[in-house]
Amino acid sequence: MLSPLLKALTLKCNNTAYRPVMDAIDLLKWCMKHPLQEGAFFDPAETVPLEDVVPGQWRATVMDDKGSCRGNL
Repeated sequence: MLSPLLKALTLKCNNTAYRPVMDAIDLLKWCMKHPLQEGAFFDPAETVPLEDVVPGQWRATVMDDKGSCRGNL
């Protein structure tokens, strides 16, 4: 459901308070074009926006014990 929605919408925002969310959406769009294998993790050098996007209580679901993010964000 998310993929068709992101393809259909053009999202823009110049409010810096929402920049982390816009960065996360850009990453999701990139992932739709370059799918990761199931269970894959993002390269540690990749900036995955979590602050102000993923609530603290959910972080354990998307991160391993070394702080790497799972590809299934």
